[in-house]
Amino acid sequence: TVDVARKLGVPALYLVVNKVPSGIDLDDLRSQMTAAYAAETAAILPLSEEVVQNASAGLFSLTTPDHAWSEQIRLIAARLTA
Repeated sequence: TVDVARKLGVPALYLVVNKVPSGIDLDDLRSQMTAAYAAETAAILPLSEEVVQNASAGLFSLTTPDHAWSEQIRLIAARLTA
């Protein structure tokens, strides 16, 4: 996907890592992503049973704004609008 985006000349390429289990060193993961893809990691979304259980019942980031997953969604929005 990254290769296709680069071939298409996408002007701003950001990575989002999804479903990251707890216990993972997030700084190390971010560094690995930067090294592997030469692109900024906009957010690292944690694996969350609460998000799964939401089952599209509502916008999770709005109904549960203090959750770590929701915080990462806000980081993505902030990065895209900066």
